[in-house]
Amino acid sequence: MFITDWQTSGTYTKAWTASSTIATTTLYTVGDLRPDAAYTLFVDSTRYTTAQSDSGGSAVFTYSGDYSAHTFTVEDTTAPAIFALTSPANGATISSGSTILSWNASSDAESELTSYTVVIDGTSVGTTVAGTTTLTVTLSCGTHAWYVRATDLMDNTVSSSTFTFTSSCSGGGGGGGGSSHSSSSVVPIPSVTAIPIAQDAVQEDIHIADPAQLADGMLIKGSGPNIYILAENTKRWIVSEKAFNAYGYSWDAVVPVTDTALNSYADGNPLTNPYTSETSPRAMLQATQGNLYKRLKGTILLKIEDKGEAYYVHPLNTRLYYLGRPRDAFAIMREQGMGISNADLEKIPLALTAVSGADTDGDGLSDMLEDALGTNKFLQDTDGGGYDDRVEISLGFSPSSTRKLPYDTVFAEHHKGAIFLQVENHGEAWYVHPKDGKRYFLGRPEDAFALMRNTGLGISNRDFFALIE
Repeated sequence: MFITDWQTSGTYTKAWTASSTIATTTLYTVGDLRPDAAYTLFVDSTRYTTAQSDSGGSAVFTYSGDYSAHTFTVEDTTAPAIFALTSPANGATISSGSTILSWNASSDAESELTSYTVVIDGTSVGTTVAGTTTLTVTLSCGTHAWYVRATDLMDNTVSSSTFTFTSSCSGGGGGGGGSSHSSSSVVPIPSVTAIPIAQDAVQEDIHIADPAQLADGMLIKGSGPNIYILAENTKRWIVSEKAFNAYGYSWDAVVPVTDTALNSYADGNPLTNPYTSETSPRAMLQATQGNLYKRLKGTILLKIEDKGEAYYVHPLNTRLYYLGRPRDAFAIMREQGMGISNADLEKIPLALTAVSGADTDGDGLSDMLEDALGTNKFLQDTDGGGYDDRVEISLGFSPSSTRKLPYDTVFAEHHKGAIFLQVENHGEAWYVHPKDGKRYFLGRPEDAFALMRNTGLGISNRDFFALIE
């Protein structure tokens, strides 16, 4: 029996290649595993048998069959530890609007956690990385049921128990009767989202604009929850948060106006998401080839024999998303994003690539990127340390203080291929490239599309279809 290609890195997967000139039965003992845990043996990516490791961290597998050459993989199949929801408490009644959901951390000694997915009323409403155990959402009035699902690196999952709470509304919101949209069709902006923007964050009447200053292309809202864009003397209702994000709009660009000013504009056609799963049969595909998926997860694939059609291979759910045009790519990347805190985001090295848009202070960082980083877009040297912001970042120092940036290569490695949304800012999007482990800023649709084209991985039709068939 000849064993080659033994994988020694990592504690969650052991793999080797074995060959023999005759059919035989072989007993394999695999060590360096977690004690008293469940493991599965895969032969050529097909599930073969399961075994329990002993107290010393060893598991025994027996294989019988033709031994021309086979690849064996032992994978962790133990779910993460059970955890509990904390807030809102089960059965609680809370005020409607922005609500912070929180839960205790789970753990996984073998494969390590990757994410938490929050499910409300049967629908997934957001995903956070393992270090983040809160999610801010905006919900409609009424009773809601929610739970959280934890996932580890081997896609093992465990769900918390389900809590219910009631979101109480005291009084109704105005909108001035001129709108043709009934209250039952109103979708608050943001609706259910990983971006912690309170609904009233764009209702501060101290900033109400002078109607004479309104112009086409501006985002406006009255006292109600709807947001509109002005176009040719009409107001077009932006029907959902996904549509809002798909067009690259920014929450802090919304201008509150009086209901009188709002209703002075006729209703135009509602502005819907330009990308839906119905727009193309290529919109979403399912990866079925396990080993190939593991090699390609998190990458952006470019079909070199098909005019460079681009697909994002999701690192967690085994799906491929067709990226299409710039706005399609931007929308998909944001929709598949996971919430992340600023502290965790800082652990991932920053890629200093060109980003579109103005650079007011001329330091080589666009204004949009500086807003995301928290630096002063009007000063080349935010902290006054004698180096401009871009140079400090390139040297591994914070541009806002004298400290070094807290890069964590292990954290970055575990989240290669992920798309993150800054939940403590305005939902700025970042892509962690699976090759270099750096985060790339997705400022505008054009930036997302350029990143896709410049860093994508070419793939032949043969390999592409092998991945999904």
